[in-house]
Amino acid sequence: MIYLLLSLILSSAFAEAPFHWSSAFKISEKHEFYAEDKVIDKPQDSWQILFALVYPDVQLNLQKDCVLYRVPGAEPGELKIKKIPEDTSCETVLFQPGDQEWKSVSDLRFSIRDQILRLSYTQTKHKAEAWTVNFLNLNSHPKPTMNMSSAELKSPKAIMLAPGTVVNIVKPKFELKDGDVCHEVSDDCVAKASRCMDCPLGWHELPNGCAQGPKRCGQVECGKKNSPACRRGIKWQRMQKTFSCRDDVSFAYCSPGLKIECEGTMVICR
Repeated sequence: MIYLLLSLILSSAFAEAPFHWSSAFKISEKHEFYAEDKVIDKPQDSWQILFALVYPDVQLNLQKDCVLYRVPGAEPGELKIKKIPEDTSCETVLFQPGDQEWKSVSDLRFSIRDQILRLSYTQTKHKAEAWTVNFLNLNSHPKPTMNMSSAELKSPKAIMLAPGTVVNIVKPKFELKDGDVCHEVSDDCVAKASRCMDCPLGWHELPNGCAQGPKRCGQVECGKKNSPACRRGIKWQRMQKTFSCRDDVSFAYCSPGLKIECEGTMVICR
């Protein structure tokens, strides 16, 4: 009986990642603000893009697996994987059902370093899961040369995540700067095309009660004093409606001791 119990614990602790991830040759849309191997616990009740893996299918068409996570809060966390074409953004499927889903997830953390992807989480009844994917033949950092910049030394121009596959990385020309609005969302929740990939140092969301609020370039930690409030997930509201900052601010929250103030349709912590 004890042996059977130990076997079940060990088998759950070393669950396998999707098999085709071993053929992935590119990692994209990796969340910029989550630290390696740290439990993801905010913003609560919101869907977040953790990362995406690009790989060829059997017809050699490029596909992408979006790894999406609803951060637990008032409701349990949820992890899902959604397959989309490589040229499609994961933001377009953030609120759609996944091809694979794991319910009641908590204590999720992940890291991508040293040619290895690691992702672990806990489910109900303390069931632990751990995924490990080894990326083969990942190029090491080049030796410094006379004409090499520090940026090139830190970020090589080519990487290999699968045998025989080389990905050329084109350094982006950032068209936006910190403070610029990169994704417009109107008061009635009509969203324009996102340009947040053109932000040089990431972006942050400005909650306005819509399923996704407008976004602005720059790194800001939500819920802090003089920063945008953190947005709860739409499902936390248990209803579908448009919220007005001045009439109902239940869609957002601030750190303890701070209060919500409205600046137009934006929600700021003061």
